[in-house]
Amino acid sequence: MPVKTFYIREASIEDWGLLLSNFNSRNIMIVLSETKGGMYVNEIALKLELRVSVVVYHLKKLGELGFLTITEKQISKTTKLHRFFKMSHTSFVVTFTKRDELN
Repeated sequence: MPVKTFYIREASIEDWGLLLSNFNSRNIMIVLSETKGGMYVNEIALKLELRVSVVVYHLKKLGELGFLTITEKQISKTTKLHRFFKMSHTSFVVTFTKRDELN
């Protein structure tokens, strides 16, 4: 999997720090990174014993920062599409050097 790089002066670094400082966000990231293929919201909520609304909130934040791959899957022919989440990155780097200066 690709490595996600954050430049220390990017605005998103604050959001990333807030996510990492939150117990629920960290646990969601851990569960998704340890699960081959990804999970549905309800699966994450059951595994972590969290309310679905809490999981949805944290998944939204993770998605906004680009840490998730979100696909829609149909569980059976008679059901609607459900969002399926997996980590798009399992390694992260914080750098003090701008991306264009890394080489």
